[in-house]
Amino acid sequence: MNSRNIISMIIGLSVLTLVTLGGFIYSGTRYIRSEQASQTPGTVYSSPVNRNGENTQISVTKEIIGPITQKGMDTIEIYNIEEGVETLVWINEGTKIMNQYKHHIPFASIEEGQIVNIKFDPINKKASQISIQEGTWGNIIEGHDLDKAQGIVVIGKNVYKFNGNTVLIDMNGKRMYSIDEIGDFDSLFIQGINKQIYSMKVQSKQGYIQLMDMPSYKGRLEIDRTRQVLLKDFKDSRLIPLTAGTHNLALYMDSYEPILVPDVQIGSGQTFSLDGTGAKLREYILKVIPNVTEYTLTVDNIEYNPGDEIPLITGTYNVKIEADGYNIYEQEVPVAQDTILRPSLTENTPAEEKEQKQIKAAEAEENAIYTFSVNSIPEEAKIFINGEYKGVTPMRFTLAVGTYHLELEKEGFYKYTTTLLVEAEDAREDYSYILAPE
Repeated sequence: MNSRNIISMIIGLSVLTLVTLGGFIYSGTRYIRSEQASQTPGTVYSSPVNRNGENTQISVTKEIIGPITQKGMDTIEIYNIEEGVETLVWINEGTKIMNQYKHHIPFASIEEGQIVNIKFDPINKKASQISIQEGTWGNIIEGHDLDKAQGIVVIGKNVYKFNGNTVLIDMNGKRMYSIDEIGDFDSLFIQGINKQIYSMKVQSKQGYIQLMDMPSYKGRLEIDRTRQVLLKDFKDSRLIPLTAGTHNLALYMDSYEPILVPDVQIGSGQTFSLDGTGAKLREYILKVIPNVTEYTLTVDNIEYNPGDEIPLITGTYNVKIEADGYNIYEQEVPVAQDTILRPSLTENTPAEEKEQKQIKAAEAEENAIYTFSVNSIPEEAKIFINGEYKGVTPMRFTLAVGTYHLELEKEGFYKYTTTLLVEAEDAREDYSYILAPE
């Protein structure tokens, strides 16, 4: 082989090596650009080429995050939390539906209010992938948990915000546009990311109780032993809102027996009528125990036997006691609870004897000491004489002639304050006072 052929062979091998190396460099450059493009967030553009190296079409992929506002047979409308607009995308057989763990799930399992991540073609609006957004949390609350003025919800020690980016959805999956449409006792399922709430969906609307034919609006309604409402606040057919479900109701009206209604079923948005027509007046026991054994007792001109327990409804009654050798005892007694009355009857003496007693009393007036009985209705009121605690009613004690400051105190009743004047000419053996309830 001559030198010319050797030189030609070397040149040929060099050209082949350069061409091969150029091919490797070109392929590596395309691979690096492809990897960089696939890792870039947002809209992605790809340009397929034909065998002649010409572009045939451009495909675009856009990714948005937000709660689903409406769901159709083959469409989903989503609120884009970054742009603040709603976008409708189409679902087809090629659309991948996945949960936050990238497991495939059926399209039917996705509901309005769920926060999803959607990848779709912004030109034809066809979705290639829908997945539950990672980091999404959910919780069930009631409408009164919302601080509508500040736009916050406190759950435990955490504070979550809601605002114009929060989507509101009713029970039927329809969009709501005002937080005021949510009742205080509506059941809500809220979802969000971090400390921001992005969706609130009404699971059930609050129910109502309507008071009907109440004989009195003095009292309260107790709901499930955890909530009490005053009847006076719901006159004129105003509705009492409460959560839908099963409830135990207890109606307490002053002077009436309680009305208990267990296991009341109140559906979402329904109203239960609580009727007070059958309310029965409550009876209290009046027991009269005088300081004599034989006597005639009448209450509002109706005669009773000594020691009788007299059933009476709330009111004020005339109590009259007559006994031989004693002055008639008569007093107006209010009854609003079980009451024990202990009247002290005074002996009936001739005028001459009474005059002699008055003379003797006048002679000993300076050093006179008198024994008194202090009673109250109701009993067991604390007795204070000139600020000093003496005991509870009924009680007997002695005082010398003079002027004293008397106070009676009992929980649930107004304090009774009076002046006790102890004089010979006005010596009494029994002081009875009626306490007014608060």
